[in-house]
Amino acid sequence: MYFNIIIMKKIGLQLLFTVLVINAFSQKKIELKKYTGFDPLVIELDSSYSSVILYNLTKEWIQKTYENPFAVLKGDIANKYIKINGSAVNGCCYKSMNYPNCFTVVYTLELDFKDGRYRFTYTIDKLLTSDNKEIYTFNEFFKDDSTPKKIYNTAIPTLTETVNNLSLSLFQYINKSKDKKDW
Repeated sequence: MYFNIIIMKKIGLQLLFTVLVINAFSQKKIELKKYTGFDPLVIELDSSYSSVILYNLTKEWIQKTYENPFAVLKGDIANKYIKINGSAVNGCCYKSMNYPNCFTVVYTLELDFKDGRYRFTYTIDKLLTSDNKEIYTFNEFFKDDSTPKKIYNTAIPTLTETVNNLSLSLFQYINKSKDKKDW
């Protein structure tokens, strides 16, 4: 009985920690803007995460996240910087005449590391149709006044969700690393 109470407390504390981490992170979301795309996002962590630890955890995350990690890795400066060229199939979708259209988002992800923080910079390189034809840039989603065009009202949120999910995936991997030390 006593053993079960200890386990329940530990699970409860881990669940509470996860909820707090996700809530704290949820306030840091990337938004798509006309002309500039996505602004870099600086993620602040506690000071126990040195640039070396962040760099190493990110390298692990790349191994687990990408199908061919060595092919996507395009820049690597130990403990300071990583550059990835990746793609997200169906990373941007919208409906036109009630017919779904989805694009593969080809992107560059740059990650810079400092003690207690990292910078996540996501750049859209191109949008590809299902037959790998490059269409247009994300700027086409906006009117001249920078408001979304009606047809792309769902494209912008799906593209933003794709980027935020990638950012959240890295953030959660880094934060879960503390829990894995005791396994």
